[in-house]
Amino acid sequence: MIKIFRKNRQNSLTEGKIGNYIKYAIGETVLVVIGILIALQINNYNEERKLHKLRQDYYKQILVNLKDDNKNVEKVIKRIDSSITNYNIYTETFKEPNLPVVVIIQNLIKIRNDNHPFEFQNATIKSLISNGETKLLDPDIANYLTNYNTSKEVLKTTFQTYKNSYFAIFKEVLMDGYGFGSRLSNQKELLRVISNQKREQQMYIKLDAYHLYKSENEKWFIKSLRGLLKEIDNAIILITNKIEE
Repeated sequence: MIKIFRKNRQNSLTEGKIGNYIKYAIGETVLVVIGILIALQINNYNEERKLHKLRQDYYKQILVNLKDDNKNVEKVIKRIDSSITNYNIYTETFKEPNLPVVVIIQNLIKIRNDNHPFEFQNATIKSLISNGETKLLDPDIANYLTNYNTSKEVLKTTFQTYKNSYFAIFKEVLMDGYGFGSRLSNQKELLRVISNQKREQQMYIKLDAYHLYKSENEKWFIKSLRGLLKEIDNAIILITNKIEE
């Protein structure tokens, strides 16, 4: 089409038809502009299609991370529930008057000293945030994921701070001799040498304090984790609604 306009324009110029020449020149220019606009539109369409595919890939990766987070959090909640239950069983023994000291100590020792490690699967979310690519996502989802990531980091940091505090108490318990445990059963001489009523009293008092402090922190932590589960569920719903089959 452009060749036709160009040929007619040249013929008009040769024949001295200036009016036709101008018309064909304008027509040729319009065609060039239209061609450029169409090319730009096609290019924009292709770019948007690429971005759409990338966005969908991110949504799917984030969804996998969120579901992994959900499983990990539920496992930690289950372990903490068990730990709190064991502590409550121990405290219940105090309701019975005049229990032999050995019984109270045995109940105290039965409480597990579980650590509750947990790791969040936030590689995709952190990568998006650090690379400034959250703008590729739906704004509501981007904001929600950013806040969710902040909640996780704050929760993890706070729990680690608390854990360091009550484990400092447990370290003292170990230094008082708690770490020997059943190993002393065959070492009568060593048991005689290290046996000290005052030391043992301090050890059990510290062990009781450790479990008390640990239990109180676990109650806060498990409440926070359950709140985080709700955030995860909401995020899963938001992401799922955006994923195209």
